[in-house]
Formats: sequence, C-alpha cells, structure tokens
Amino acid sequence: MKIDCILPQRSQYEVLHHFTRKVGEALVRLGHSVRILEAEADLFPTEESLPDATLAFNGAPSMEDGTFLCDKWGIPHYACLVDPPLYYLGLLGSPLIKLYCDDKSSFSQLKGLGYSKGMFFTQGIEPELLAKTEGSKEYDLVFMASYFDVPEAKRQMEERLSDELYQLTERAIESTFIDNSLSLYDAFVKVIEGKAHLLEEVDFVQLFYAMSYVQKGEARNRLLMSLSGLPVHVWDMRWEGFCKENCPKAIVHEAVNYKEGLEVFKKAKIVLCNSIRSVNGCNERVLNAIACGAVAFTNNNPYFREHFIDKEHLLLYDHHDMSNNEKVIRLLLEDSEKLSKMTAAARKVVLEEHTWDDRLREIGLG
Repeated sequence: MKIDCILPQRSQYEVLHHFTRKVGEALVRLGHSVRILEAEADLFPTEESLPDATLAFNGAPSMEDGTFLCDKWGIPHYACLVDPPLYYLGLLGSPLIKLYCDDKSSFSQLKGLGYSKGMFFTQGIEPELLAKTEGSKEYDLVFMASYFDVPEAKRQMEERLSDELYQLTERAIESTFIDNSLSLYDAFVKVIEGKAHLLEEVDFVQLFYAMSYVQKGEARNRLLMSLSGLPVHVWDMRWEGFCKENCPKAIVHEAVNYKEGLEVFKKAKIVLCNSIRSVNGCNERVLNAIACGAVAFTNNNPYFREHFIDKEHLLLYDHHDMSNNEKVIRLLLEDSEKLSKMTAAARKVVLEEHTWDDRLREIGLG
C-alpha cells in the first residue's frame, strides 16, 4: 500500500511526531510505500500521487469547511488515538475513518456513543531502541512526567459544579485508585447512575477532561510521595514546589523533549511510570524504559499482568497500597545482578511482542 503518515500540528514534547515517524518506518519495513507529511503542508495530491490510505495520531486531516480529506479522496484513514475517544467525537461520523484506541477500556466510551467500529492499537516501540545500550547508569531513579496543578484543578471544578456533582466526581476518581481494572469513564457512569439530571447544562467532555486531569495528577503525586525518602530525578521544573514540600530528596530538572528523554532513560537504573488512564493498554514510557536498559516501575493493570511478569520483567505497584514502594525499590537497587536479569528478560519480551511492527501486524498492515 501507499500510505501517507500525517504529522500532528502540535504535540507536547513532540511525542506524537516521534510516534508518527516510527510507525512510518515500521510500515516501510513491512513492505509499504510511505510518505511522512507535515500537517501544514499541501495535502491535496494529484490523482497520480493519491495514497491508498492515510494515518495520523489523534485525529484526521480536514479542509477548512471541516470535510475530512479521506472523505474527499475516498480512501481510508487510520486514526490512532492515544487519548480518550470522547475528545474526538467528530471522527465518528466518517465512514472512511478507521478508529483505533490504545486502551481496550475506551470501547465502553464508544459503546455509550453508539459506535461499535473501534479497534485496538496500543502504543509500541521502535526495534532499534532495543539495540544494546552501553554507558554509565548515573541515575538510580528517573521520573519524567508533566506536573499537574491538582489543587487548582479541583478548585475550579468545585466552583463550576454543584456540590453533589463535585462529590460524585471525587468518588469516581478515587474508585479508580482502588480498582486498577476500572476506567474513569466506567467509574463515573456507575456513580452518576440515576442522577443524570445533575449533568444538565454541563459540558460532559470538558467535565471528563477535568476529572482525567485530576486523576492523572493525583496518581503522579501519590507515586512521588510514596518514595519521599529516595533521591528521584524529576524532569519538569513545575514539580519544584511540590517536591520541596513533599519529596525533599528529589532533584528537579528542566523538561526535555521526547528524544532527549530517551537519552535520560539510557542513564537510569529504574524509571518510574504511571499510566492510570490506560486501564487495559500499554504506555510508551514503560516500553521506553525497558528498551533503554532500565527497570520499569509502574502501576498494576490487566494489560501489564497479561504481557509481563511482576518482579521478573518489571515492578508493579497498586495505587490503593503504596506503603512498600520505597522498600521494593531499595531492595532492587541493592541487587545489581537482579536488576540486570530483569532488564535483559524484559527487553526480550518487548523485542518479540511490542514493537510498532508487531502492532501494525495485529491490525492487518503487516
């Protein structure tokens, strides 16, 4: 096939730019003809250069009047989402858009919207990153995640919502910390049952975004606080105030882009990850950590339990009880042989099952 991979107009830390290029390279390895196009470029090819399909992360290219280019051209578009499908409702109306979600739990959102054509395409990794990495491991612990101002987000939610609705959002968020197989969407559907009148005149997409922001931010805060006795290297200076108050041994660095982050991972022994949003899917930071020769320390979820073995390939923790987090990490840092065995075993699993090439084969493009 001739496939045009469309780069996003924007992406924090250039994550989706990296994904797009690496998926394009994987498609070439699988025998396809690929062009990587800028979103702002001329996306109106001649009849002779018309691709067989287009692919983009988190959306689909469209014209000024809102018409999707795939509909104008009459060719399929692979829309690969790395965020909840609720944020991309406009994609559901096109018969030519093939919608892929990186988390199986997203299908309940789509079902609630009356959409049944969603497919699973979770995050992967480029095989070349798994080439043997040499060099000193100067960081015991690395945490690379944006800081979210949870108190301010909660204040704004409380200000906008009725007291009852705000309390229900709090209950839904907290329930996802107790049950690692429960998505935020399903948790909220459960608590709002019989009280739908509370959502009148409320923009549910904006409400869900605010809840997700609080959930992710709170999960990151709790992870760092559970390791307050350890010198964690944190990337994003906005963490400085939080760490000074809650994690005094943390060392805070300026944020870096995606490629620079990979170089940091190569110097780490253990990489802290949190993917509470991905209830039944993968997270690229876990794969990146493993590929770069570090042990991934991440939250427990059904996908990780299915594909990896705790304490053999990675370390899993539960949000509802993080009292042993620090002890578990200290023990591993003291056992260099165990650490090396874990990284080698995990890299083998990732190389065999979790590259972008594997993901594309799973959706019939291999």
